[in-house]
Amino acid sequence: MFWGYVTHEEAGTFTEIDSNINSQKYINILKTNLRHVVVRHFPNEDYLFQDDNSSVYSSIATKLWKTENEIKCLTLPSQSPDITIRENVGEP
Repeated sequence: MFWGYVTHEEAGTFTEIDSNINSQKYINILKTNLRHVVVRHFPNEDYLFQDDNSSVYSSIATKLWKTENEIKCLTLPSQSPDITIRENVGEP
């Protein structure tokens, strides 16, 4: 499994996840990678972070970390279909 990002400019680097992911692993991935993406692509911090409604991404611990770190998130309705574009990255 991989965590990665896509912006309006590019598909970025991917981080390999070597086992099942839980909230703490996801938070650690965000701690390590997200600020770099925001600083590089959104220097004015005009962005919305998007992930889906996976239980790991929407856990209380993850939501608290995002709030404490002022991560601006796109709000999705519960049980919404997966609208990520990762399946199309790299395709013409």
